[in-house]
Amino acid sequence: MNLLLHPDPDFCHQLLDSIGIAASLSSVDEDGGFSLIAINDRCRAFYGLEPLTGITPLTVPNMLRLTNAPPTDVEAYVDRMLGNYRHVVATGRQLATETDYVAEANETRWSRNVMAPVYDGERIVRLLATINDVTEIRRTQAAMEKSLASLVSRLIRYCSSCQNVQDDAGNWQTIAEYLSEEDKRSFSHGMCETCAEELNSGTFT
Repeated sequence: MNLLLHPDPDFCHQLLDSIGIAASLSSVDEDGGFSLIAINDRCRAFYGLEPLTGITPLTVPNMLRLTNAPPTDVEAYVDRMLGNYRHVVATGRQLATETDYVAEANETRWSRNVMAPVYDGERIVRLLATINDVTEIRRTQAAMEKSLASLVSRLIRYCSSCQNVQDDAGNWQTIAEYLSEEDKRSFSHGMCETCAEELNSGTFT
């Protein structure tokens, strides 16, 4: 017997807790909806959910009861989840997605999810969803992209012959003109030590 088909929600909860990854188990209801049978502790911690009290239809009001996340975010997340579940039932194949979820204190978290059908004979009667927290990966990627964008924005195209630089509009300017526009700086003239020595020795060109 497939243990995921066990009728006791408490047994299913313990089974999910034993697999070592955040997971939930839902039933495919006769009316075309879905109900949460079990959510393990890792999954509850990720989403900030209260414990289930029996089999719970997967609806926005029920999810609002289980979490303190903003209502609009809960509604959007439930809509995505139901759409994904319907896709799995329609195709009979597992589906991998990546989603964001706004938890308490408006903290956005990201997860990679795999939803797999659970068959009883030839009929899909349950869905197993496993959730991998990729929040830190996404935050690191966002920080790297921001740093790269900042680096690219600071790159200056200059002429190797006259040393003029090109501004964002494509116009060529002297370095002094460019920096005056960009940084609102003014310039005074001077001479570095090397050039001064060359000038004094008569080798300055």
